[in-house]
Amino acid sequence: MSNPSFSNIDRWLFELMEGNLSEEQVAQLETFLIQHPELDVDRDMWELSKVDDFEVAYPHTDKIIRRRPVGLFMSMGMASIAGIIALGTVMYWPSGDEQSTAVFTSQTETKKTIDKVDLQTAETQTTSEDVTGTGTMAATASSAFQEIVPQAIKSQFGVEQTDRSKVEMASGEMANTIDSPNDVTNENSTHLSSLQQINEQSTVVVFSKQEEDKRVTAEKIEEVDAIKEQSELTEKVIQDVVMNETVSEQEVKTTTTPKTTQTHSVYKETFSSKLRQAGRAVSRMLDNPVALKNLKDPHYHLPGMQPTEVNFGSVGTLLAMRVQTMSRLQWAGQPNEQLMNSVSVDGYSYGMRGGLGLVVSHSQYANGGIQNIHSSFTYSPKFSVSRNVIVEPSFRFTMGNKTIDPTKIQTGSMVEMERLNSHQFYAVGQMPIGRSLWYRDLGLGLSVNTRWFYASVQGDNLLKHADNIYSSNLTDIRRSGQHFIATIGTDYETRKENLGVSPYLVYQQYETLKEAWLGVNLRYHWITVGGAISSQLDPAVSLGIKFNHFMLTYNADMTHSEVLGKQFLSHQLTIRILTKPSRMGQRLLNL
Repeated sequence: MSNPSFSNIDRWLFELMEGNLSEEQVAQLETFLIQHPELDVDRDMWELSKVDDFEVAYPHTDKIIRRRPVGLFMSMGMASIAGIIALGTVMYWPSGDEQSTAVFTSQTETKKTIDKVDLQTAETQTTSEDVTGTGTMAATASSAFQEIVPQAIKSQFGVEQTDRSKVEMASGEMANTIDSPNDVTNENSTHLSSLQQINEQSTVVVFSKQEEDKRVTAEKIEEVDAIKEQSELTEKVIQDVVMNETVSEQEVKTTTTPKTTQTHSVYKETFSSKLRQAGRAVSRMLDNPVALKNLKDPHYHLPGMQPTEVNFGSVGTLLAMRVQTMSRLQWAGQPNEQLMNSVSVDGYSYGMRGGLGLVVSHSQYANGGIQNIHSSFTYSPKFSVSRNVIVEPSFRFTMGNKTIDPTKIQTGSMVEMERLNSHQFYAVGQMPIGRSLWYRDLGLGLSVNTRWFYASVQGDNLLKHADNIYSSNLTDIRRSGQHFIATIGTDYETRKENLGVSPYLVYQQYETLKEAWLGVNLRYHWITVGGAISSQLDPAVSLGIKFNHFMLTYNADMTHSEVLGKQFLSHQLTIRILTKPSRMGQRLLNL
């Protein structure tokens, strides 16, 4: 677990409340809380969020529903299985074809029994050869019995199933009748008539049953065909109705709604949805304006310029209020000596999703011969394109006033308010027509801050405000030139953050001033050392101290003067006070 910080203080307090911290970690956390007493409120909130365990006694425990025993569920399961088996048995009971097969088997066995009866009758006929008339009638009855009985029994068994024992009993009775030749004469006709009646009734029943089955089958086939024809007809009617409705809807649409109007409405919805998606994407980028773990806080060696003036997009990047002052004495002891002072205040506003900055500057040239006071307001929204890339456009509005004192500047002399930009202060013998000039102008910038480097480009004085304080010629009003600056740099810090290296490259162009500065700043703990050199071979060095909330830097440079034609020493002092970031700023800084 890392050391306590503003980014993980909630986790440390949570682990403290849960009792998961060791004694060393508790002491480390207490030390951090003592150094930052404003976090005591968070600690109190975490302590209030903890709830002690307590027992709850329920008075009606006898009314609590108990679970049913497992045996009940097992008995219910067995009953369900038995029901399923019974249902399957009923569903798979032998059909009509299987019953016909059983009847055919029973008929075959009956035929075998009748053959046995015939064999016994033949034996009886052989033993009774001495009875002539009676034997003839018995032989006749036996032959008739052999022809009629099997057909009658077969017909009867074809209608309903009969046990084998009944067949044997009937065959036995007939055999007994045949065994008594004396009774054959009297009862033969009676048996033959009864057998004929049984045969006729069985035949009628069999044929009636077959006709009934055929009739029922034919009726079912006719019903199925009728239902099929009716369903086909209904389906065809439905298809016709659907086709007619589709055609009518198409006709109504073509006659009532123009095709161009429908296409226009679809395009409008699509375009509006795209606009909403783009708006949500922009809102997400504005809600998370920090893409870096370590913010860029460079120090530039450019003469007379603060970091928020070198890079408009740096306004609000520290997510805390920054107050910085700069004082510069340029070309001390020379006729073109200049004293400059500026104060800048900037910070980040989550409500406006961007940084806000204000710079107020004052400079006087030649002991008050020309004075320039102006203020600039800068707004720079922060767009987090990804976790490693942040885009910072910037808008700057400047308004100022220049005043002159002809008694302190000799007419016809050269004036160098901006380095390497000299102008003649009125012609010899001319007198200024005014003493004060108000002006205003606009500036734009774009900065890209990534995990590996930062780069920016900006332009100021884009409207080229009037700057005719050097001449009384009203027909040829002089205008200020545009000021362009491009910057690129990077920062490197060790893991323990005790050593840092920050190289940079700056190019600027303002009227006749065209130069580039290559510099580097070194930091070891709280000591800072830096140096730079320009394309004009103007050297600059800096020495200072830097803490979390305070920075002091002294800068000395040897810069060229176009009026003097050589380099002269200049001095610059910068003081910065940085307040503690807000809670929202702390969250964003440690993403």
